[in-house]
Amino acid sequence: MKTSKIKSLVKSASIIAVSIIFILAALEITLRLFLPQNLNYTMFDGNYMFKHVPGLEFRYFWKEFDNIVKFNSKGLRDYEYDYGKKSDAYRILILGDSLPAALQVSLNETFPKILEQKLRADGKR
Repeated sequence: MKTSKIKSLVKSASIIAVSIIFILAALEITLRLFLPQNLNYTMFDGNYMFKHVPGLEFRYFWKEFDNIVKFNSKGLRDYEYDYGKKSDAYRILILGDSLPAALQVSLNETFPKILEQKLRADGKR
C-alpha cells in the first residue's frame, strides 16, 4: 500500500514538474517573439571580466521605461572623448554596477551626467 502511494506521489510530482517546464518554455518563446530585447550588451574581457560592447546601440525597455542606449568606442555609456585632455580640464571616471549605468533613463538623466552639468555650472571644465 505504501508503494502505491509513493508511485502516485512521484507521478503527480512528475506531471507538475513537466507542466511547469512546459509553461516556462512557452512563456520564454512568447516573450522572445513579442518583446524581443538585445541583452547581450556586455562582453568578456580578460583584464576587467566584463565590459560593455564598444559602439553598441540598442533599445532597452520594460513597462516603466523605453530607452535607446549607446556605448562609445571605449565601451562607456558616454559621448565620444579623446584620451588626451587640456591641462586645465578635469576628468572624473565613475565606475560601478547598474546604478551608474542607469540604462533605464536617457544619458543626460544619469547621475554622472548630472554631476558633470553641476560641475560645469560652477565653472569647472
